[in-house]
Amino acid sequence: MKLLTIQSLACYGKCSSTIALPVLSAMGIETTLLPTSLLSTHTGFPDFTFQDLTEQMKAAAHHWQSLSLRFDAIYVGYLGSQAQLDFVLSFLAQQPQARLIVDPVMGDNGTLYSRITPAFIEAYQALCRRADLILPNLTEACCLLGYAYDPSLRSEDLLTELRAQGAKNVVITGLAGEKDTLGAMCLCEDGCFHSVFTPRVPGHYHGTGDLFASVCCGALLRGSALSHALTLAADFTALCIQNTQPFLSEDGHSHWDGLRFETALPWLIERM
Repeated sequence: MKLLTIQSLACYGKCSSTIALPVLSAMGIETTLLPTSLLSTHTGFPDFTFQDLTEQMKAAAHHWQSLSLRFDAIYVGYLGSQAQLDFVLSFLAQQPQARLIVDPVMGDNGTLYSRITPAFIEAYQALCRRADLILPNLTEACCLLGYAYDPSLRSEDLLTELRAQGAKNVVITGLAGEKDTLGAMCLCEDGCFHSVFTPRVPGHYHGTGDLFASVCCGALLRGSALSHALTLAADFTALCIQNTQPFLSEDGHSHWDGLRFETALPWLIERM
């Protein structure tokens, strides 16, 4: 199984590709990275540097095409511009055999990121329609459907509408459950819903969405049913948050280094 992941590379602070690469490798997936941007730190730090790598992405894809490289799956994470979305859509035409997994990173907690424009949303909608699996959070799910952010919307209705747009499998993450829990819900190809919730742990943890999506992607590509992939991703993410909680910064709010997932990898490998 050869997977290409297209997302950003932060030099310090685990997120995006610095989570995806080790996690997917531990799950037995041969993973290649096509970085969309180079950041000095993850975006939770102030004054981080950012270098757009769109031209390098195009050059790498051209080189791969000359080598007739093929990937069994393509996992798309953080994209930094409309031009990069357009590139991904054109690159997919060169890899028609590849399964497509999309984490449509556009916002969180009811707020879209500053770069998100109507044209950007339309391009993401086109990308998601082609996907074998999409994993928006609640904010992104509302955005893809053209709704204002509303936590009271029924997850089952949102999943059904997203599936109707074209994606074969749909997951919504970051859902609030009963008794102070967080979780996710999926709608599988067979029309069944499945949800999983874990206790909310105090604090803010960078990279949880990247971790969840990477595990879900890896499990699905290894042949797991989506319901099992969802449960595995939720349980592993919860374990890594628990491992990280004792190392929160002095304000008790943030852990700047990112999730301490490394010591939990044997747990994940055993379940593969």
